[in-house]
Amino acid sequence: MPPSRASKKPEPTMADLIESGRHSYAAKRYRQASEFFSRAIRTCPCAEDPSQDRNRCFCMSFERAAAKERSIYRQALSHRACSGALEYRTCDNLYHIDALDFQATAFEALGLIDQAMENAEWMLRLAPELPDGYLCMGRLARLQNKYEYAWKIYTAGIEANKQTDAGLSATWKYALSIAFPRLEQLSIASVSNLHPEPVAIWRKEWENIWPHLKVLMFQSNEPRGPGSYETRTYSTLRYLTGLNCGNSLEHIRFEFGFKPQPLRLIDIFGGSHDTVSSSDVFQHAQFQNLRSLRSETMWISPDRARALLSNAIKNKKLTSFEIVFPQRDYYEGPNVAADASVRHLKGYDWLRGTSTIHTLGCQNFFFSSDREHELNMLLPQFLATFPNLRTLSISSMYYNIERTKFAKVILEILKATHLQTIYTRTLGDVKLGWLDEVARSKGTEIIWESEPPIWPIPLEQ
Repeated sequence: MPPSRASKKPEPTMADLIESGRHSYAAKRYRQASEFFSRAIRTCPCAEDPSQDRNRCFCMSFERAAAKERSIYRQALSHRACSGALEYRTCDNLYHIDALDFQATAFEALGLIDQAMENAEWMLRLAPELPDGYLCMGRLARLQNKYEYAWKIYTAGIEANKQTDAGLSATWKYALSIAFPRLEQLSIASVSNLHPEPVAIWRKEWENIWPHLKVLMFQSNEPRGPGSYETRTYSTLRYLTGLNCGNSLEHIRFEFGFKPQPLRLIDIFGGSHDTVSSSDVFQHAQFQNLRSLRSETMWISPDRARALLSNAIKNKKLTSFEIVFPQRDYYEGPNVAADASVRHLKGYDWLRGTSTIHTLGCQNFFFSSDREHELNMLLPQFLATFPNLRTLSISSMYYNIERTKFAKVILEILKATHLQTIYTRTLGDVKLGWLDEVARSKGTEIIWESEPPIWPIPLEQ
């Protein structure tokens, strides 16, 4: 009896073929692995004629374009009318890209670097917006000791990443670290999703990534709700601050969009956001040379802040810090917010009197709705302990309605300190002339807005 149709073995999918190839590669059967990957490539729907091998395009040389200072990314986007280019159609099938990438790795293991590079170039032509082709080409160019060409390839990948607004993944941060090995200052802005995907090469070589990085800034103005993209972003920032045990970093500034009520301000240095904890990067951070840790929107518990800053204080490095008080919901009542602020400030008793600090920030505090209440003196008394404090950034959403009470807090601070500058946005457009006069009599200037971030930050030699 002939076999029924139901018993016929189904054709393997691209995913099946790739998985078989990976098993063969793991067993060091590299030629067999390459054959599986080839079958996967020919299975892709974008292949017009799976039975024919592709022709190599000689009129679209990325290396020639790089030598003539042309954009490799733009070259990849262009499609010349030649027989080879017709075979290099664009394709958004990630299995196709993976198969080419894995096959390039198999070719590399066999010593067939030219064939591996051909695969990498094919990846780039198929998907010039994706990082895979640039990373594969850059790696192979380095194996060929073509370091300048590799640098230009990685730079082209960065250009592509900017053009497509694809977000900044751990893959790209590693590529950036190769392209800019002596990078000292990094500012990331208008990127809402930083992805910390645990790339194997990143885990193996994290100690060599940006060993000279001294300034790390991140700014996102979009109000965000809870979600996996936020967790990835916070985890990535933790990972970046932990590079080189945090000892090269001198200045950190993170600003996040405010969360609508009843969501809380974030604590990215807490453990709940770490999706790459197995790398152990952040937990060994020491921050021996940290000079400033600033954020108007990032809450840090006093105990955790002490762990982060203790080495910098011991080494007499810390000059600037921002205390963001825990955010409470309005409906909980003023007493709840006041109790939370009192506990938070007392938790920072260990910071009192630090002689190296010249700039402090105090955000979203609330002590009492009674202007004469003794709790309102807690903050001025705390600030008075810093002998070299010269600049204060102070704002609180809890005083947006009762602004005269906030003015009273500033008045008491002026009496207790010797400040040169106070930044505040709480009073908005309502500038109090009498408070300005009192400040000037004390040699203090009040600037009625947030303290602007400095970029680039002047570094001590």
